[in-house]
Amino acid sequence: MTYGISAKASVEVRAAAAAFRLADKQIRKIVTTETKAAFTDDWRREVRRDAAMPPHGRERARLLRNAGSVNIIGTQPLVLAAYKSGFLGSGTSRIAAKEMFGPFEFGDGRKTFERYSTNSPRNRRYTVRRRTQEQLPPRQSEGYSVYPLAAQFIPRMVSFWVQSIIRAYYDAAAKAVA
Repeated sequence: MTYGISAKASVEVRAAAAAFRLADKQIRKIVTTETKAAFTDDWRREVRRDAAMPPHGRERARLLRNAGSVNIIGTQPLVLAAYKSGFLGSGTSRIAAKEMFGPFEFGDGRKTFERYSTNSPRNRRYTVRRRTQEQLPPRQSEGYSVYPLAAQFIPRMVSFWVQSIIRAYYDAAAKAVA
């Protein structure tokens, strides 16, 4: 899952995005490197810590054990979680982590029953009615772990990103004058 900001958030962010877009490759590289170095480890640590919290901490922690990255794509700083295609389980019951993250993050309010037929040990056919979504938390549109965490984390990261852009321009101007 990818979480980013809107450049329409404020005049300062729009100005920083425009300055970043117009900057030469060296300045963009410096800003991107600084932002990644400053926040990738913090974001990973926060995602792992928050993923282990109830409800359903163990399953969510397994989904997010290798997740968490900070990136700048275009002019937008992004935080990523559950973007890797690691698998849970083994054998025929392998589940892709990035496909299962949505139901664990936002829950599922349906709580439906699945029906299927099977054979008993004595080879008699019978129908099974099973609750297949019982392990999922109730539906919550704001999310349980990563979305609230991103809401707290992104403003801090954007502030640093804007400061890095201004500092990179300032350093480039100081080098040009000297």
